[in-house]
Amino acid sequence: MKARFIKLSSITALGVLGCYAVEESHTNDLLPLEREIESALPEGASILWKVSPHERPTAIESVTWSMRDGGSLLVPYYRDGADLPTGLPPAIYVTRDGRALPLHAEEGEAVFSVSSQSGPPSVTPCGEEAIVRICDGGASSLWVTDVAGGALHRSDAALGDCESSVLGAALGEDRFVTIRGPADAPLLTEWSCSAGDIREGAEPLALPSMPALPRWVEEVEPSVFAWVRHQPGMGELDFGDWVYERSDASGTIRVPRTELPFPTDTAPTRSWERVRREPSGALLVDGISGLYRWHVEDSGEVEPLGIAPPPSPEFSPWTHVGLGAGISSRVDWNPDGVQLEMPLEYEVLGVAGDGYQTSRVPSTPCRTREVCRRIGESYLRGRVETASGPLGLYVMWTWQLHPVPYGESTAGSPDLATLILAPLDRPLP
Repeated sequence: MKARFIKLSSITALGVLGCYAVEESHTNDLLPLEREIESALPEGASILWKVSPHERPTAIESVTWSMRDGGSLLVPYYRDGADLPTGLPPAIYVTRDGRALPLHAEEGEAVFSVSSQSGPPSVTPCGEEAIVRICDGGASSLWVTDVAGGALHRSDAALGDCESSVLGAALGEDRFVTIRGPADAPLLTEWSCSAGDIREGAEPLALPSMPALPRWVEEVEPSVFAWVRHQPGMGELDFGDWVYERSDASGTIRVPRTELPFPTDTAPTRSWERVRREPSGALLVDGISGLYRWHVEDSGEVEPLGIAPPPSPEFSPWTHVGLGAGISSRVDWNPDGVQLEMPLEYEVLGVAGDGYQTSRVPSTPCRTREVCRRIGESYLRGRVETASGPLGLYVMWTWQLHPVPYGESTAGSPDLATLILAPLDRPLP
């Protein structure tokens, strides 16, 4: 197969749980391929998207965020997308028992896209709903979920642009908090969310001048907030401190930056949900290289919990997809397309108690690896936890009309990119 560069054209929405879109002129031609995919999936799998034509399946990524009710919000997005489909749901809510509920945006809105230099979408739960912010260069957009209504609404709330504001998680049922710059005169603002609206609460709280805006902020008790910021060092080899402060001025905790690899926002890496407040009041920090417990409400000690084990030999570095979670793959080059990789195996990294565990997971969403590879190529993009076990988010790229033996292709047939949720805790195919 040769890499093809095809422009996405007119797209129509079809289906409900099969919340997908395909190019109208290809619909009939793709039916045999769609049926082949459906018949190849195991029990518990569901198809979220179908879009054709599509030239780069590796450009599809996603954010998965845990919600208060035990469900998860899945936000797929494109890297450097040009003409994007408008019939696809830009977010999917996955219930505790693994049911996928599409959230459709306002008419005419495309799925989310960010450039290679921008970070992924950020998500802040608010009551039973969530706020989604898309940052792409200097532009940003804000969205609010309506899970019961199956919708995602654009909001014009003045939270601040992505470069001069920090979204934080609140403990209240329907509130969250932001800190807006500039850093020498930051303002902390409470917000409420209900019925798809975001409303500013009381008068903003003026905070002391800071060298830079905080990296993380949360409400620790009603109307009392805490944040973590970086205090620069005094010399070339002095990397400064991480500083934990509270709005009630109850004390300041410092730790050398070299002792705690706190998540940074200096590169477009997956840095969401890497800090979590534990019942004890300590902060659980995913520092990419390991897990740390920072006893900010007690002694201020940093307790290293475990160092992330490296992937097996010949596997790629971990791609982080959540707190303490990563995906690694062993690949081979596609024999019919020198620019394309064929993932052969996957390992996933997860938190187990105060440490890590790794495991091999199915490399395709199908019942067997062979049946998927007769149809196309599969890429594991994320992990979703449910009460009945973990689900993997796979992108399947099919490049021919009818199944053919692995390594062969039929040139000129329409492409179909399919987004699939499939159980991870099943025998390796």
